[in-house]
Amino acid sequence: MLKKQWAAFLERLEIWFPERQLYLRSNGNVHFIVLSPTVQKILTSALIVALIWSVFVSFGYFRKASEVADKETNISNLLNQKQQVIAEMDNLQNHFDQRTTQIESRQAYIEALIESDPVFSDLINNPKPSTDTAKGPLQEVNLPSTVNKNSESSTASSEAKNAQAPVNASDSSKSQPVDVAPAEKKADQTSDQSGDNEKASSDENEEGNGISPTNTPVNEDTDEAAHAQSIFKNLDRKLVIAEERQKHIAANLKSIALNRMDQINAMLESTGVTSQELAEQWTGPGHLAAAQGGPYLPLAAPFDIDIKDTSQQLKSDADLLALNDILVTVHKAEDAMMSIPTVTPPAEYYISSKFGRRIDPFKKNPSYHWGLDMASWPGVKVRAATSGTVVKSGWKAAYGNMIEIDHGNGFRTRYGHMRKLLVKKGQTVTAGQNIGEIGCSGRCTSPHLHYEVWFKNKPRNPLPFIQVAENVLKSTEKHTTAH
Repeated sequence: MLKKQWAAFLERLEIWFPERQLYLRSNGNVHFIVLSPTVQKILTSALIVALIWSVFVSFGYFRKASEVADKETNISNLLNQKQQVIAEMDNLQNHFDQRTTQIESRQAYIEALIESDPVFSDLINNPKPSTDTAKGPLQEVNLPSTVNKNSESSTASSEAKNAQAPVNASDSSKSQPVDVAPAEKKADQTSDQSGDNEKASSDENEEGNGISPTNTPVNEDTDEAAHAQSIFKNLDRKLVIAEERQKHIAANLKSIALNRMDQINAMLESTGVTSQELAEQWTGPGHLAAAQGGPYLPLAAPFDIDIKDTSQQLKSDADLLALNDILVTVHKAEDAMMSIPTVTPPAEYYISSKFGRRIDPFKKNPSYHWGLDMASWPGVKVRAATSGTVVKSGWKAAYGNMIEIDHGNGFRTRYGHMRKLLVKKGQTVTAGQNIGEIGCSGRCTSPHLHYEVWFKNKPRNPLPFIQVAENVLKSTEKHTTAH
């Protein structure tokens, strides 16, 4: 079968390539060239081979050109991706720099509070558990006397510098969050710190062997991006830990400040005066601390916050902002306590009529008595209950010879029925200064001192103020000493 087909093919070739003659005429002469079937076959084969070779070469050329174009496109895309990665790393680094700066500022504020604020001074010197009378036992707080300056935020900042070569990071935090932790969480924090120390040790060992997160050879852009992202993830983890610790410290300091407010409230509970009322009436440190001075050193804001920022960053500062507000209230309340009457006007007396409802000694009808009648011998000296300015000195109807003293911060005292006045209106008096003598002037049945205490323009029972005077004096003396 094949032989027949081959024979038929050869016959066709003989038909396709018969012997041909080419005639050439030049200058009247005729020449011819004989092309045998064999020559024709060779020329045809050569032509076919040349055609095939041309097609093959053309195809290869266009294919190479297409590959080159694709490579150029890929290179361009990679360059664009690299620029995007660099831009993203730059944005991330700026973000972490801002967070680190925020943490540093917050840390400096916390340290300044712990080291200088009188509310926390006792805790630094005598760290003991406090008891919140309203909320039960407070958490134990451990306040170190010194602050370690090697912090996670500084490590985070240094890693941010090395995360992306084209991006220059600024120097960052050098302060470590102060360990103000409740006792029940101390063990957990210790284990966390030991874990961090072990990790740091392993990192140092790797660096000693020439292997570290920032020294690992990077050959490809994609590997470089993944490497940088890994570093930033580690950085973010450390910043989150630092922020959580600061929030925890702020929450504990807030509890301490609230406990101080509760102590003030408990101390003054019988008087009906609260720390919040004292703070609201605050107009200054009072006459007890009038002798003050020194250069003006404004207290810097704890940190700069954009009021339009509703991010987690603002939420993390909520405890510090609340702490700052509470401390302002505590300080105002303690300042205002200096205006609380703490000296019993007559040194010798007995109570002849209490504050509140009573039977009027003249009309014998139920009436309201705004003061405390303190019976004593005529001529016994009457002392100023605390420092202040005399705003009234003279005769006043039922009071007889009366003196009224403004002590500041909403407190005033009145002294009635005296036989002799020793100070004049506008005069400044000190606590315990003699201002008059007991007598029986005005609406009076026998020698005594009518003593009134006013707060927020309302009369208050003087007896509780006399009873808490010793504790108030200790508190105010401590407060003035701290300042």
